[in-house]
Amino acid sequence: MATDVRVPMAVILEAFGVTAMVARPAPDDEPIETTAVWLPPVTEEQPTGAEFSRRARVRTLCLPRLVVPTVPKGTRIVAPETDGEEPREWVVTALESLDVDETRVNVLPAEDA
Repeated sequence: MATDVRVPMAVILEAFGVTAMVARPAPDDEPIETTAVWLPPVTEEQPTGAEFSRRARVRTLCLPRLVVPTVPKGTRIVAPETDGEEPREWVVTALESLDVDETRVNVLPAEDA
């Protein structure tokens, strides 16, 4: 019988989490306070052959599905990048992945969205 050897989400949130306030678009627009985890940023290169070269830094935020069951595009999240920093506003631009206990979303600072 196979056993799930992944670290439980609660342990990850406790060790690496930052406080976050999630505001989804209507009709589920009641603010949700939760803990979120930043994943290391990834730099995407523009495809070969494009006229202009561009490097975009993609930020990914992981949220617990038990607390925040849906995270549609346009959701606003207020969270610091690291514990102790000033919180800033982020906007969800895309769903990165969906798992049993977590949702990973790509975000941009609200001023860039």
